[in-house]
Amino acid sequence: MKLRRQWLADNPPFQLFLASLLLCGVAILEGCGAAEKEPQPQVAVQVAPAKRGPIEETVSAEAVVFSLQQAVITPKITSTIRKFYVQRGSRVKQGQLLAELENADLASAEQQSKGEFEQAEAGYATTTEASLPQQIQKAELDAAAAKHDVHFIWVRGHSGHPENERADALARARIAEAGRNGRIARP
Repeated sequence: MKLRRQWLADNPPFQLFLASLLLCGVAILEGCGAAEKEPQPQVAVQVAPAKRGPIEETVSAEAVVFSLQQAVITPKITSTIRKFYVQRGSRVKQGQLLAELENADLASAEQQSKGEFEQAEAGYATTTEASLPQQIQKAELDAAAAKHDVHFIWVRGHSGHPENERADALARARIAEAGRNGRIARP
């Protein structure tokens, strides 16, 4: 034991270490003790029952107000806004007009669509009117043929002339084709 005391006496850095360790331990133990409670301020409050009556005092102050409900509004088309009809935070009703969009693009698209429609309508009228007289004439001939028993008979003519013979051959081929389709009745 004497040897240890001698070593402690001859070793100042170790003595300093032990002293600082002892001080830290005391500080930790002191800090872990019960904290002092701060005194609560005593406030006197008067209580009165609530009653109905006219407002006697008005208070004006600055504040920030948040809405309970919000809605995100998105248009079906994208365009710049021409005019707003309501202010931000105003009460609005369902179906109320909120803003008006620029419609220059839409107006030009409308004019183009109208032009295309008129062009298509004119093409339809031209096609219908061009074939209408032919349809009327065919209907009149069909009605006249239905009233009478009509037979087409081929009579040979132009015999011997090469171009006439060719025309006759073409006519015979068409007559045969019409007969097969039931359009010409043979006697």
